[in-house]
Amino acid sequence: MIVFGEETASNYERSKRLEWILTNGLGGYASSTIIGANTRAYHGLLVASLKPPMGRMLLLSKLEEEVEIDGTKFALSVNRYRGAIHPQGHRCLREFRLEHFPTFTYAVGGAVVEKKVFMRHGENTTVVSYTVRKAPEELSLSIYPLLNCREPGARTREESSWTFDQTPEDKGVEIRPFGGAPLIFLLSDKASYSPTCHWYRNFIYDLELERGYPAEEDAYNPGVFTAKLDQGRQFFMAGSDRHRETNDILNV
Repeated sequence: MIVFGEETASNYERSKRLEWILTNGLGGYASSTIIGANTRAYHGLLVASLKPPMGRMLLLSKLEEEVEIDGTKFALSVNRYRGAIHPQGHRCLREFRLEHFPTFTYAVGGAVVEKKVFMRHGENTTVVSYTVRKAPEELSLSIYPLLNCREPGARTREESSWTFDQTPEDKGVEIRPFGGAPLIFLLSDKASYSPTCHWYRNFIYDLELERGYPAEEDAYNPGVFTAKLDQGRQFFMAGSDRHRETNDILNV
């Protein structure tokens, strides 16, 4: 088991170099850092192998996460922009643990939220679970998926021809980034979904910048998944290249 505490997590310059990876047996993977900040172009929560073991496409870059307790919002995410790290969710991260799966434990506003990342073997599907381990009252958790559709070594900038057409599904949404692109399915067992439809611009990949490679990229947010949870409650989110029945999410 590998464990990093808050002293390491709160140090961005150190934690941006500590990486994890999960694989699905097809050539696909999920990978990022211990604080959830993508610091390489090939980092992503769902890099699908569309023609196993090749044909890799980065479909789900990351999840922007926000907890709201009694009207106060706490960001769990971490992004690097030129001249800024925003938000700074690594300051809320109390522990990262790698024992079979990456596990993140956050403490905000008297609440403790645990996140785990899984990949289903033999499928291009990544599942993320959120469990409220402690809460003074009911809290709201909002998840903003950031999508892409590129080879792992490429970069994306906002493009008007990328329309990210959405089709509502039971418990989620089907998205086609542009004509001829693979479908992306986003699904949750408990969270409700609302479209937002906007680009996040000018992310910086620190380690690409250090190596002298192009380091800026944009990603698309199609909508937000929101769940209200109290202590002991859990919900799941999944990103996949094919439709998933809601109950299948739980069979990790």
